[in-house]
Amino acid sequence: MNLEKIKKIDQLKEGMENVIVLVYVSQAYTFSSKKGERFSRLIINDKSGSINAFLKSPLPPRSGSIIRVRGNVGNYNGNKTFYMTEIMNTYSIDELSPEAKKHLFPSLSQEELIHIENQLKDLINRTQDNEIKNLLLGIFFGKDIPSELYSTLKRIWHYPAASKIHHARIGGLLEHSVKAARLVEKIALEYKDFVIRDIAVAGALIHDIGKILEQREIPGTGWTEEGELLGHIAMGYELLIEVSKYIPIAPEKLTALKHIVLSHHGEREKGSPVVPLTPEALIVHAIEDLESHMDSIIGSAPDEPGRGETPNAFSKRIFYYHLGRDTQ
Repeated sequence: MNLEKIKKIDQLKEGMENVIVLVYVSQAYTFSSKKGERFSRLIINDKSGSINAFLKSPLPPRSGSIIRVRGNVGNYNGNKTFYMTEIMNTYSIDELSPEAKKHLFPSLSQEELIHIENQLKDLINRTQDNEIKNLLLGIFFGKDIPSELYSTLKRIWHYPAASKIHHARIGGLLEHSVKAARLVEKIALEYKDFVIRDIAVAGALIHDIGKILEQREIPGTGWTEEGELLGHIAMGYELLIEVSKYIPIAPEKLTALKHIVLSHHGEREKGSPVVPLTPEALIVHAIEDLESHMDSIIGSAPDEPGRGETPNAFSKRIFYYHLGRDTQ
């Protein structure tokens, strides 16, 4: 695919004609005009932004589709709009070149992913409890579990951690899990007389594992039907049980890890069926919540150095950046 001929969404201007874009669809539905004609209305996206689009067809590409499409740029109800004239190609994410993925999605670089993988391996290597270590090796590297199960589990390497709010990028789920685990490890060692390091770190690494079933692979394209009905906490709990069928682990240790998965949102009102009732679960909840917020506010930081304030959609607050920094 020649990306030189493809426009980014932030390059589109009203009046452009016969423009080719490579995009993914985050929303799609059909409607009828006053004349009874059937149209499809979509929101299409690439890394640079999103735009409303129309297609004269009652059969739109489904949400999550990746398409190369030709069209004209106009205006509808005061908003810049892309009027599709031809869907040229559709792609699966696996068919895309690295350059095309970089064009389409917020994503970690290959160097960043390698760095995170090395951090993950270090965390697992420092795990002294062999049962917990083997459980982590099974989940992240497929050791001693069926290939069919690992084909699902290995999604954790490239799925986003969320659709929009935090770590909403290819590789974001692994990034969030490893960063949280590294912070949890520091606190666990500080309170080593009361906190079991291996339980806490393993819990942090797997707390969001259910998101590989709850979400779609492409950031911003929503949840699966099963994800909407069950949620990632319940689905993560079920995945942990499934893995434990193949990797022996003492019942009490498994219960401790199940509790972390079930309680990591901290409150029943926020989706956890139980609140944290072990030191390890409390630490994982506090740190994964903090790490999520930090990614969100860092992503909203202004480009210019110095003080600034930026509204943050995650916490719905105004944050001041660089306040108190010595500028001399």
